[in-house]
Amino acid sequence: MSLIRLQPAQALACILEHTPLLGGVEVPLPSAEGRVLRQEIHAGRDFPAFDRVCMDGIAIQWQKAAHTWLHQACQVAGDRPLLLENFEHAIEVATGAVKPRGADTIVRYEDVQRRGREWILKPDIEIKRGQHIQPRGSEHRSGQSLLEPLQLLRAPEHGLLAALGRGRVLVSAEPRISLISNGSELVGIDAEIEPHQMRECNSFAARACLSAFHFQRVRALHARDCADDLREAIQSALGCSDLLILSGGISRGPKDLVAGVLTALGVEEIFSEIAQKPGRPFWFGKHPDGPLVLGLPGNPVAALLNLRLYALPALCKMEGRVLRPLRLRLQHAEKAFPDAARHLACRIAYDEEEQRWADVSLPLGVGGGSGNIGALAGTDGFISLPARERDYAAGELVLFHGWTPPSQG
Repeated sequence: MSLIRLQPAQALACILEHTPLLGGVEVPLPSAEGRVLRQEIHAGRDFPAFDRVCMDGIAIQWQKAAHTWLHQACQVAGDRPLLLENFEHAIEVATGAVKPRGADTIVRYEDVQRRGREWILKPDIEIKRGQHIQPRGSEHRSGQSLLEPLQLLRAPEHGLLAALGRGRVLVSAEPRISLISNGSELVGIDAEIEPHQMRECNSFAARACLSAFHFQRVRALHARDCADDLREAIQSALGCSDLLILSGGISRGPKDLVAGVLTALGVEEIFSEIAQKPGRPFWFGKHPDGPLVLGLPGNPVAALLNLRLYALPALCKMEGRVLRPLRLRLQHAEKAFPDAARHLACRIAYDEEEQRWADVSLPLGVGGGSGNIGALAGTDGFISLPARERDYAAGELVLFHGWTPPSQG
């Protein structure tokens, strides 16, 4: 039985409850950027694997009264360790080199002077035994767990995996996404267009938003307002998708055929409306063989907003990551609706004086409403105002959903 008129938080929770975690796939390390790790990573050896020199200078055997040393040799990173002859000698060393055998202390270049073959300690410089040497295994020991499953692989994790010699890594499989734009009035961006037609833009906006969040396996289709055409497109997509997203054809008009075709193809309806403006018509269901199906409104603003608010968190869960919105304070008061949430496109800015993010909201519904994709141009995302009787006051914390990941601002 379908659930009707859910609030946005309820709708998202319902979608995530039905969203599975996908399996893992092994990929080359360069292809793992932004992916989610699906294995535990252990150190294959101590790191550093030797006592490492941490300063350019000279390696010596510490003696309390020693202030002068005879230059013996030079050893840099990558060289096999030399043997220091005795405490009267010094081996010139570079940062990253193996500590010479017999040496136990490094003296920086800044603390000595070179005079012929002699290294002379500068006045008032105190040497501590063992200084500027990083002991073997001080960063991690062989066998130690370094990365846990479901960690996001960013630049630091990539560097660590490379340092460990991991040329291939097990990560979450990328969700397979199909987009179907429904509507006989839609034509391609390069096609001749008649006055009564519109260019299909929802799939382009969706692709760009999905790509910003590292979802690349996207297939776009178009279906006319015809049950046979729609059935063929949906059947094709169900067989090769983890998530099927349709835009258009889900409301109550004479040509809104999506819900009927989905049901006929065995997709179970879970709910069909969300109490929000814009984007009230919303169809969510699941096919017995696994694919989730989201039916979005055809109006471009509502379609993109719903994709960002509901499809992206579901896709993130499929990979094992969580998409968290940014919390920011309203710059000015906003009206609340008692029975429906409001979503307002906005720009955000960082207030240097207050050291916080702030928004400048641009209410939708002006100049074409949710059919005007131009209303979103120049915005950073949108804020969500849950339904309530009392209006929202300036300074209240609200949730912001960006067109790019939060770290990109």
